[in-house]
Amino acid sequence: VFFPKLGEESFLQERKIVFNEMKGALASADARGWHRLSEVLYPDTNYRFNSGGDPSEIPDLSWEGLKDFHREHYAPSRCLFYFYGNLPLEQHLDYLEERVLGAAPRLEPLPKIPHQKRWTEPVRVADTYPVTPGEELEERTNVLISWLCTTPLEQLETLELAVLDMALTGSDASPLKMALLKSGLCKEAYAFIDPETADVPFILMMKGCDEEKVDELEKLIFETLEKIAEDGLPQ
Repeated sequence: VFFPKLGEESFLQERKIVFNEMKGALASADARGWHRLSEVLYPDTNYRFNSGGDPSEIPDLSWEGLKDFHREHYAPSRCLFYFYGNLPLEQHLDYLEERVLGAAPRLEPLPKIPHQKRWTEPVRVADTYPVTPGEELEERTNVLISWLCTTPLEQLETLELAVLDMALTGSDASPLKMALLKSGLCKEAYAFIDPETADVPFILMMKGCDEEKVDELEKLIFETLEKIAEDGLPQ
Protein backbone atom coordinates (compact mmCIF):
# COMPACT_ATOMS: atom_id res chain seq x y z
CA VAL A 1 0.00 0.00 0.00
CA PHE A 2 2.67 2.51 1.01
CA PHE A 3 5.57 1.42 -1.20
CA PRO A 4 4.14 -0.16 -4.36
CA LYS A 5 6.51 -1.35 -7.08
CA LEU A 6 4.44 -0.26 -10.03
CA GLY A 7 6.82 0.34 -12.90
CA GLU A 8 5.82 2.16 -16.06
CA GLU A 9 5.88 -1.04 -18.12
CA SER A 10 3.62 -2.80 -15.62
CA PHE A 11 1.28 0.19 -15.65
CA LEU A 12 1.01 0.07 -19.45
CA GLN A 13 0.25 -3.67 -19.35
CA GLU A 14 -2.69 -3.37 -16.95
CA ARG A 15 -5.73 -5.25 -18.23
CA LYS A 16 -9.31 -4.04 -18.21
CA ILE A 17 -11.13 -6.64 -16.12
CA VAL A 18 -11.62 -4.44 -13.06
CA PHE A 19 -12.20 -1.42 -15.29
CA ASN A 20 -15.05 -3.17 -17.09
CA GLU A 21 -16.48 -4.33 -13.76
CA MET A 22 -16.48 -0.71 -12.57
CA LYS A 23 -18.31 0.43 -15.70
CA GLY A 24 -20.88 -2.31 -15.23
CA ALA A 25 -21.42 -1.53 -11.55
CA LEU A 26 -21.85 2.19 -12.16
CA ALA A 27 -24.29 1.59 -15.01
CA SER A 28 -27.02 0.36 -12.65
CA ALA A 29 -29.86 2.69 -11.78
CA ASP A 30 -29.13 2.47 -8.04
CA ALA A 31 -25.43 3.30 -8.43
CA ARG A 32 -26.09 6.14 -10.86
CA GLY A 33 -28.73 7.57 -8.57
CA TRP A 34 -26.53 7.38 -5.47
CA HIS A 35 -23.51 9.04 -7.10
CA ARG A 36 -25.64 11.75 -8.71
CA LEU A 37 -27.34 12.42 -5.39
CA SER A 38 -23.95 12.71 -3.68
CA GLU A 39 -22.83 15.29 -6.24
CA VAL A 40 -25.90 17.38 -5.52
CA LEU A 41 -26.00 16.91 -1.74
CA TYR A 42 -22.30 17.60 -1.16
CA PRO A 43 -21.16 20.06 -3.87
CA ASP A 44 -18.52 21.63 -1.61
CA THR A 45 -16.96 18.51 -0.08
CA ASN A 46 -15.05 15.42 -1.18
CA TYR A 47 -18.24 13.34 -0.98
CA ARG A 48 -19.25 14.72 -4.38
CA PHE A 49 -16.64 12.43 -5.93
CA ASN A 50 -16.91 8.70 -6.55
CA SER A 51 -14.24 7.30 -4.23
CA GLY A 52 -13.45 4.51 -6.69
CA GLY A 53 -12.86 6.89 -9.56
CA ASP A 54 -14.85 7.81 -12.63
CA PRO A 55 -14.38 5.06 -15.24
CA SER A 56 -14.69 7.59 -18.05
CA GLU A 57 -11.57 9.38 -16.75
CA ILE A 58 -9.43 6.31 -16.09
CA PRO A 59 -8.18 5.83 -19.69
CA ASP A 60 -6.62 9.30 -19.48
CA LEU A 61 -4.69 8.48 -16.29
CA SER A 62 -0.92 8.62 -16.74
CA TRP A 63 1.74 6.72 -14.84
CA GLU A 64 3.13 9.97 -13.42
CA GLY A 65 -0.36 11.11 -12.45
CA LEU A 66 -1.00 7.87 -10.59
CA LYS A 67 2.30 8.14 -8.72
CA ASP A 68 1.64 11.78 -7.78
CA PHE A 69 -1.82 10.91 -6.46
CA HIS A 70 -0.46 8.00 -4.44
CA ARG A 71 2.37 10.11 -3.03
CA GLU A 72 -0.09 12.74 -1.78
CA HIS A 73 -2.98 10.64 -0.55
CA TYR A 74 -1.36 7.41 0.62
CA ALA A 75 1.40 8.92 2.75
CA PRO A 76 1.92 6.94 6.00
CA SER A 77 1.95 10.16 8.03
CA ARG A 78 -1.63 10.83 6.90
CA CYS A 79 -2.95 7.46 8.07
CA LEU A 80 -4.56 6.25 11.26
CA PHE A 81 -3.23 2.95 12.61
CA TYR A 82 -5.33 0.77 14.90
CA PHE A 83 -4.24 -2.12 17.10
CA TYR A 84 -6.52 -4.32 19.15
CA GLY A 85 -6.13 -7.33 21.38
CA ASN A 86 -3.53 -8.46 23.88
CA LEU A 87 -0.32 -7.65 22.01
CA PRO A 88 3.13 -6.11 22.60
CA LEU A 89 2.18 -2.53 21.70
CA GLU A 90 5.67 -1.09 21.95
CA GLN A 91 7.00 -3.71 19.56
CA HIS A 92 4.30 -2.93 17.03
CA LEU A 93 4.91 0.82 17.28
CA ASP A 94 8.64 0.32 16.80
CA TYR A 95 7.93 -1.74 13.69
CA LEU A 96 5.70 0.98 12.27
CA GLU A 97 8.28 3.66 12.96
CA GLU A 98 11.11 1.68 11.41
CA ARG A 99 9.39 0.11 8.39
CA VAL A 100 6.64 2.60 7.56
CA LEU A 101 6.63 6.03 9.18
CA GLY A 102 10.39 6.43 9.19
CA ALA A 103 10.75 5.22 5.62
CA ALA A 104 8.65 7.93 3.98
CA PRO A 105 8.64 11.74 4.12
CA ARG A 106 6.24 13.27 6.61
CA LEU A 107 3.50 15.39 5.06
CA GLU A 108 1.25 17.98 6.62
CA PRO A 109 -1.97 16.51 8.08
CA LEU A 110 -4.93 16.51 5.74
CA PRO A 111 -7.51 19.21 6.46
CA LYS A 112 -10.69 18.11 8.18
CA ILE A 113 -13.62 17.32 5.95
CA PRO A 114 -15.81 20.44 5.96
CA HIS A 115 -19.50 20.37 6.71
CA GLN A 116 -21.71 20.98 3.73
CA LYS A 117 -23.56 24.29 3.74
CA ARG A 118 -27.30 23.76 4.00
CA TRP A 119 -29.65 24.68 1.20
CA THR A 120 -32.04 27.60 1.71
CA GLU A 121 -34.60 26.06 -0.64
CA PRO A 122 -35.19 22.68 -2.29
CA VAL A 123 -33.00 21.70 -5.23
CA ARG A 124 -34.33 19.53 -8.05
CA VAL A 125 -32.14 17.55 -10.43
CA ALA A 126 -33.15 15.21 -13.26
CA ASP A 127 -30.76 12.64 -14.73
CA THR A 128 -30.79 9.45 -16.78
CA TYR A 129 -29.47 5.91 -16.49
CA PRO A 130 -28.79 3.36 -19.26
CA VAL A 131 -31.26 0.62 -20.18
CA THR A 132 -31.12 -2.23 -22.67
CA PRO A 133 -32.07 -1.14 -26.22
CA GLY A 134 -35.74 -1.81 -26.83
CA GLU A 135 -36.50 -2.15 -23.11
CA GLU A 136 -39.86 -0.81 -21.92
CA LEU A 137 -39.46 2.64 -20.32
CA GLU A 138 -42.88 2.94 -18.69
CA GLU A 139 -42.67 3.29 -14.89
CA ARG A 140 -38.88 3.12 -14.93
CA THR A 141 -38.31 6.46 -13.18
CA ASN A 142 -36.64 6.42 -9.77
CA VAL A 143 -37.13 9.29 -7.33
CA LEU A 144 -34.79 10.16 -4.47
CA ILE A 145 -35.57 12.76 -1.82
CA SER A 146 -32.90 13.57 0.73
CA TRP A 147 -32.24 15.82 3.71
CA LEU A 148 -28.88 16.56 5.30
CA CYS A 149 -29.43 16.08 9.02
CA THR A 150 -26.85 15.65 11.75
CA THR A 151 -23.25 14.49 12.18
CA PRO A 152 -22.04 11.03 13.25
CA LEU A 153 -20.68 12.61 16.44
CA GLU A 154 -24.28 13.26 17.49
CA GLN A 155 -24.85 9.59 18.17
CA LEU A 156 -28.30 9.96 19.71
CA GLU A 157 -29.61 11.93 16.73
CA THR A 158 -28.04 9.43 14.33
CA LEU A 159 -29.72 6.58 16.21
CA GLU A 160 -33.02 8.46 16.04
CA LEU A 161 -32.64 8.70 12.27
CA ALA A 162 -32.06 4.95 12.07
CA VAL A 163 -35.21 4.34 14.13
CA LEU A 164 -37.14 6.78 11.93
CA ASP A 165 -35.91 4.91 8.88
CA MET A 166 -37.35 1.64 10.20
CA ALA A 167 -40.54 3.24 11.48
CA LEU A 168 -41.40 4.93 8.19
CA THR A 169 -40.43 2.27 5.64
CA GLY A 170 -39.11 -0.77 7.51
CA SER A 171 -41.98 -3.02 6.40
CA ASP A 172 -45.00 -2.91 4.10
CA ALA A 173 -47.07 -2.00 7.17
CA SER A 174 -44.94 1.07 7.94
CA PRO A 175 -47.10 4.19 7.42
CA LEU A 176 -45.08 6.01 4.76
CA LYS A 177 -44.28 2.89 2.76
CA MET A 178 -47.89 1.71 3.00
CA ALA A 179 -49.19 5.05 1.72
CA LEU A 180 -46.76 5.05 -1.19
CA LEU A 181 -47.40 1.47 -2.28
CA LYS A 182 -51.19 1.81 -1.95
CA SER A 183 -51.14 4.94 -4.10
CA GLY A 184 -49.67 3.05 -7.04
CA LEU A 185 -47.27 5.93 -7.63
CA CYS A 186 -44.26 3.65 -7.11
CA LYS A 187 -43.49 -0.06 -6.98
CA GLU A 188 -40.84 0.07 -4.25
CA ALA A 189 -40.14 2.51 -1.43
CA TYR A 190 -37.55 2.55 1.31
CA ALA A 191 -35.42 4.89 3.39
CA PHE A 192 -31.81 4.75 4.51
CA ILE A 193 -29.12 6.86 6.16
CA ASP A 194 -25.36 7.04 5.70
CA PRO A 195 -23.76 7.49 9.15
CA GLU A 196 -20.22 7.40 7.75
CA THR A 197 -20.28 10.89 6.23
CA ALA A 198 -19.56 14.19 7.97
CA ASP A 199 -23.21 15.17 7.42
CA VAL A 200 -25.62 12.27 7.76
CA PRO A 201 -28.31 12.24 5.06
CA PHE A 202 -31.80 10.80 5.42
CA ILE A 203 -32.82 9.47 2.02
CA LEU A 204 -36.11 8.25 0.61
CA MET A 205 -35.97 6.22 -2.59
CA MET A 206 -38.96 5.32 -4.71
CA LYS A 207 -38.57 2.98 -7.69
CA GLY A 208 -40.88 2.15 -10.56
CA CYS A 209 -42.42 5.61 -10.79
CA ASP A 210 -44.18 7.43 -13.62
CA GLU A 211 -42.16 10.44 -14.77
CA GLU A 212 -45.37 12.42 -15.30
CA LYS A 213 -46.52 11.84 -11.70
CA VAL A 214 -43.39 12.82 -9.76
CA ASP A 215 -45.04 15.99 -8.41
CA GLU A 216 -48.03 13.94 -7.24
CA LEU A 217 -45.66 11.51 -5.54
CA GLU A 218 -43.79 14.31 -3.77
CA LYS A 219 -47.08 15.83 -2.58
CA LEU A 220 -48.18 12.49 -1.12
CA ILE A 221 -44.86 12.04 0.70
CA PHE A 222 -45.00 15.39 2.46
CA GLU A 223 -48.70 15.10 3.27
CA THR A 224 -48.07 11.67 4.81
CA LEU A 225 -45.08 12.90 6.80
CA GLU A 226 -47.09 15.86 8.11
CA LYS A 227 -49.92 13.53 9.17
CA ILE A 228 -47.45 11.23 10.96
CA ALA A 229 -45.89 14.24 12.70
CA GLU A 230 -49.32 15.38 13.90
CA ASP A 231 -50.92 12.03 14.78
CA GLY A 232 -47.84 10.01 15.71
CA LEU A 233 -46.93 6.51 14.64
CA PRO A 234 -49.44 3.65 15.07
CA GLN A 235 -48.69 1.51 18.11
